[in-house]
Amino acid sequence: GNSMLLVKHSLIQFQPNTYLALGGGSHCLSYGTFLNQARIAVLDISSAAGKAFTAATRMSATVPRLESVTEAQWKSLVYPKRQPVVMRADFGPCVDKWNFEYLQSVVGEKEASVSICESPRLTFHPRNYKFEVMNFEQLLRGTICNENKEEYLYFRSVGKNMRKDVADFWDTMPEIAEDFKAPGFLQSVNVHSSALRIASKDVIIWCHYDITDGCLFQISGTKQVLLFPPDEIGNLYIDGSSSLAGDVTSCDYGKYPLIQKALKRSRLVTLKPGDILFIPALWFHSTWAQEACVGINIAWKHLEDEHYEKNDLYGNKDVVQASVALKTMEKVHSLMEQIPEYYRGFYARKIASDIEKRHYTTPVAPVTLEEIELEEDHQNGDEYPSGPLSPGAGDQWQTNNLGVFAGTLAEIPVQRTGADGSDSTTESENEE
Repeated sequence: GNSMLLVKHSLIQFQPNTYLALGGGSHCLSYGTFLNQARIAVLDISSAAGKAFTAATRMSATVPRLESVTEAQWKSLVYPKRQPVVMRADFGPCVDKWNFEYLQSVVGEKEASVSICESPRLTFHPRNYKFEVMNFEQLLRGTICNENKEEYLYFRSVGKNMRKDVADFWDTMPEIAEDFKAPGFLQSVNVHSSALRIASKDVIIWCHYDITDGCLFQISGTKQVLLFPPDEIGNLYIDGSSSLAGDVTSCDYGKYPLIQKALKRSRLVTLKPGDILFIPALWFHSTWAQEACVGINIAWKHLEDEHYEKNDLYGNKDVVQASVALKTMEKVHSLMEQIPEYYRGFYARKIASDIEKRHYTTPVAPVTLEEIELEEDHQNGDEYPSGPLSPGAGDQWQTNNLGVFAGTLAEIPVQRTGADGSDSTTESENEE
């Protein structure tokens, strides 16, 4: 059949839901010894939602990763680029301390308003989840301990008055506030909100954008974040700040065909404990909790206060001037509908062309590792090289060495096996 024989095999976990099996077979005194046809097998035990997320993001570009960043580098080079970046920095003992036993003993009796969904895919259009108040011990048992098998839980902390106050982690969670400390490069930002987030394994949050900048601090568990640049707004079917498609990795592509075009320009990052992901304002993002996850995000205002709605509790209301412009467009639409059809398309394109010429901006290139290193050398007194900087050159070593590694694996048959036991064996997984 399609089942693998796993007697005398070696198993290596290289992702939360993916294992590499080496060898394997079976021995029977009556029928002899049998070996698996493929000598290497990739075992994927992800849920259906997780497999769809992985398949849809197979061609996504990666997000730059910096093992350390100084405050000077952040201010002069990383932040002005307005591009997602993963960084490593010390943000307190929470990464080591926040297990079930510790959190249960310290905040177990606190109340939490939790989103509960029968599906791992939470959507906003339409909203497919309900809110339920429970204590933190119940929340932790249902997420970290995975005791709730029938439903999926997602928690985002809110302000003391959830209808009037923005989320303030330090104010609402004083029992564990000292365990988390924002890195030095964020000490001077104009903070909008800070929220604790806890999610069940496999929870996927719908694609959306925020108008605030933010850093997501991964404290426990592994999470994947799918990102789209702001100029993909025309391909993501946005209503308000959220995509009508919900989980863009598993939606009705017949109804939302442009999603597949957007996926080709997406970026994907896997966050592990201790990672910090910078998500600039207007960058669309969707998340998949490969394991039960705990994290904190800090959001701050990139612009002056007058550009933001005063009652924006979640950082997802369009900037004031844009909101007025969008409402004004309703008058434009009303006038356009009065133009005969033959002329309407022409003038719609003329108006769009005029807006494009006046207001479209050229995207900024992503920050590269070489720029960080050159900036660091410059701060140490070294001169910049006279020749032009070659963007992406720092990735060449990885590309070349991965090519050698892939070439070695190309000689070995690879078998992919799903949780249902189905398999597909190929002579090589060395695909572009």
